[in-house]
Amino acid sequence: MEKPRLPAEIIEKLTVEVRVYIAYQELQLKFLEGKVSELEERLNQNSQNSSKPPSSDPPSAPPRPPKKKSGKKRGGQVGHTRHIRQLEPVEKVNEVKEWWPTQCANPACGQPLRPRDQVGEAKRQQVWEIVLNPVVVTEHQIYACECPECGRVSRAEPAEVPRGMFGAQLVAAVASLHGRYRLTEREIVVALEGLWGLKLSLGSVAQMCQKSSEALAESAKANSTRAEAEPG
Repeated sequence: MEKPRLPAEIIEKLTVEVRVYIAYQELQLKFLEGKVSELEERLNQNSQNSSKPPSSDPPSAPPRPPKKKSGKKRGGQVGHTRHIRQLEPVEKVNEVKEWWPTQCANPACGQPLRPRDQVGEAKRQQVWEIVLNPVVVTEHQIYACECPECGRVSRAEPAEVPRGMFGAQLVAAVASLHGRYRLTEREIVVALEGLWGLKLSLGSVAQMCQKSSEALAESAKANSTRAEAEPG
């Protein structure tokens, strides 16, 4: 069933403040609808349609079918290929930490050890981790100078400085969360603060979504024009 909407002739007569309030209420409604759908999905989960253990099944859950015995022992089977994550080359890791033993592990000895006492190669272990706050803030200080000859003041115009306050990668991330993963502007605000500690206003996120949509539309138009110009 399609949601009821105000006729266009009525919307045109509304003030800007009322339109913004209605849009805000629609965002809240979308956010609550998403939460309701998420809760309903959780309530319908059981050990047969999710990774939840059987002990967490509610009384209304259907009984689990009896598990057939395969006759095999538990654990890895004979001949099974062991899957090990391949190590990245040293030149591709972000940081290398060296750990050296400082004294002999023999309780009866305990003599201090030196790096020149090294035996064999180091045991390599790589740990993958998510950076809690990968946001980088760059301040561009754009100076102006006065010409000693004519007195005109000229200010630097660096091409690499973006127009707004947000970089291309942040705008692309917001566009991806909105377009690909179907998050609302309010959900994106919550996600950015929860994942990266980045506090943005709802208006800033909506502006970035609009900017991305316009850029994609221009790109699609350019591709369409290029395709029409090319011989078939």
